[in-house]
Amino acid sequence: MKLVLCILYLFIYSSLSHSNEITFDISTYEYEEVNTSTGGTYFMSDKSNPVFASIGIRNWDEGILNKYKSMLLENYHLLYTYEFTRGDVEYNSASSGTLDRRPYFKNRIEGYIARSINKKLKLFVGVGFRSLQDEGGGNRSSSGGKFYDRHSKYLYYPLGFIYNYKSWSLKSQYNLWGEGKQKSFLGKEDSTYLDPENTQNYGYGFDFTLRKKVTEKISIYLFDRYWSVDDSDWRNGKKDQSAIVQEPQNETFELGGGISYKF
Repeated sequence: MKLVLCILYLFIYSSLSHSNEITFDISTYEYEEVNTSTGGTYFMSDKSNPVFASIGIRNWDEGILNKYKSMLLENYHLLYTYEFTRGDVEYNSASSGTLDRRPYFKNRIEGYIARSINKKLKLFVGVGFRSLQDEGGGNRSSSGGKFYDRHSKYLYYPLGFIYNYKSWSLKSQYNLWGEGKQKSFLGKEDSTYLDPENTQNYGYGFDFTLRKKVTEKISIYLFDRYWSVDDSDWRNGKKDQSAIVQEPQNETFELGGGISYKF
């Protein structure tokens, strides 16, 4: 509900600016887990099958609420990004077989305070929230292993810059980790299990977007994103307390491109 209210807030106030962009893109996605207890050996991976599709809205230029800024704030801008992604993933595991397809959803929302250094360069700092919904419950792998629904939430702090040169722009950011929560709905698939929520205390990410203005309204862009997240804490996984569970160290790679329309 908090995420929905935040998105509605951005939509309402973004109408006060004329530099908002609707975005449409496709991307490849790969998520890989490793087992640190065995020296970082491969454990499992999810790969987009075939691609993910996203729709979003953003303002990386003038920002919102410009009409209400004083002269002292003329070099500061309130920018934002929101994106919803849908796709299917292919599962491959070193121990529990494969599964060709299961649904996957992502939400990403970021807000930034940017400072214009000159006409070409802005520096920014912000806050971001990323949620993932892996709807695998009810499926079985090729070896008979049970899948379960898993929901992830990441809080992080983007630090970066936006550089404009003629019809080109580059947005580059480092994502400073805040906190991660990973909830596994094991009890939905097996009544002897609980639905543990693991905390991920450390990670980091990078995000690069290269944009080319085609007309005053239309742009095309390419992006590359990366996440690295350490092992989570351990939580009790069964009602009789006979098992503990952990989210392993993992990496995520995303590469894609799209088109945007400014309104």
